Amino acid sequence: MKKLLDDTLINSDVCIRCGHCCKSTSTVQYAHPDAKEWIGVIHGENENPRIRLSWHNAVMTEQQKSDGTVVEQKAIPYHVTHICPKLQIDEEAGTKMCGIYEVRPSVCRNYNCFSTANRSKRRPQNWDSIKKIIKEVHDVDVEWPLPLKKSNWKKSEIKHVQIEDYDIKI
Repeated sequence: MKKLLDDTLINSDVCIRCGHCCKSTSTVQYAHPDAKEWIGVIHGENENPRIRLSWHNAVMTEQQKSDGTVVEQKAIPYHVTHICPKLQIDEEAGTKMCGIYEVRPSVCRNYNCFSTANRSKRRPQNWDSIKKIIKEVHDVDVEWPLPLKKSNWKKSEIKHVQIEDYDIKI
């Protein structure tokens, strides 16, 4: 398999300035008029700096209830980002380092965002930031050689809010 990106460019000097792999972001929607208040409580909005919520425009969608009937409800889509509690961010030094680096889990130890991109043929998340860091650390310009394409996530039977249905405010 031909490499799309040189995964040797992802080394500790790059990783300590990025920290993106220490975050997990999901897109979620809840079809309930009070969802925003409820989600804010269960995800600890304003209480847990390691969890960030980004809300989007509410839209009306059809939702299928457990008994099979379809009802129209307001869906409130949002992104929830979980940041690893072991990630130590030093804004002054410009670093994002693992607080348990020597004993970090193997999934973290073995991760390389360029290797993953090469296997999946999808450019890494946080691409613009990674390109900039690689230029600063290695003085190398990297480009994604494949055309960008839309996600091929399987569609659900329930009519979910599609990304083009709301304005992203991240």
